[in-house]
Amino acid sequence: MLSALNPNGTVMVEGEIWHAVLENGKAEAGEEVIIQRIEGLTLYVKKTDLKSDQVFRPSNT
Repeated sequence: MLSALNPNGTVMVEGEIWHAVLENGKAEAGEEVIIQRIEGLTLYVKKTDLKSDQVFRPSNT
């Protein structure tokens, strides 16, 4: 993650920086999130414990 999500912040997905909104709680760098929906240039995400190809791991760079 480029910044913590509390609930707003930025994430990197496939090399692109996106504005993100965490739907519940807050997330720190390194936590996994999954995209729920996209509205314009904003990703709405939630934290997850799933280990699958659909999980995006936020970048720490």
